[in-house]
Amino acid sequence: MEFSGTTPDDVIDVLIRLGGAILAGLIIGLDREIKHKTAGIRTYTVVALGAAGYTIAIIEMSFRTMGNDVVGTDPTRIFQGLVGALGFLGAGAVINAGEGGPAKGLVTAALIWVAGAVGIAAGMGLLALALAIALGATLTVAALEFAELKLGERESLNGPGRGEENE
Repeated sequence: MEFSGTTPDDVIDVLIRLGGAILAGLIIGLDREIKHKTAGIRTYTVVALGAAGYTIAIIEMSFRTMGNDVVGTDPTRIFQGLVGALGFLGAGAVINAGEGGPAKGLVTAALIWVAGAVGIAAGMGLLALALAIALGATLTVAALEFAELKLGERESLNGPGRGEENE
């Protein structure tokens, strides 16, 4: 489904967009849940769903105010707000291990940010893009974790090792 420039008035269209966000969020979250990471299925699904909801709402608002004397209506500003808010959420996932110690949760924070992009894409009706982002992020993280495991950079996908600090 492509964003056609019309409002997502149709309930089915909105449900498909939100469903796409949920599915894409589940893809990322399931991988993280299996690996017993701090953020899992619920976090990534809710982040993607929330970003999709905000995107749909801003699209709807922008088309309802078109032609009105509404000053400063710019639907792209939703992306600024979402990316900033997701940065704060991701920062909460990062733990500083103290002076000289490694930071933990960086991959979790990055994937929260990616889940927001998934939600924005789904909210715009770009479901193929949303799923591609989710699959791409999940496969990239999984492939790099596997490579670290094979190269001896970490002892297991869940356990201690140099890669643990990046969760």
